[in-house]
Amino acid sequence: LTYTAMHGVGYPFIVKTLATLGFSPLNSVKEQIEADPEFTTVAFPNPEEGKGALKLAIEQAERGESNFILANDPDADRLAIA
Repeated sequence: LTYTAMHGVGYPFIVKTLATLGFSPLNSVKEQIEADPEFTTVAFPNPEEGKGALKLAIEQAERGESNFILANDPDADRLAIA
């Protein structure tokens, strides 16, 4: 399972939620864990944008052999599953 917070606030919440459900460790996109209002690694930080927004997560998933990607938008009110 690979996760990206898209430079937003979702990381601590998803980690706790998934750990509670027995999903750990989480394969996270390290470059996008911390909140960053400039969104330095993605042009448009909306997970529904698909491959463009999920490029780093897709690469991370392929390296980590993840079958699924979870992606929050920066304010964590939307969640995409790929």
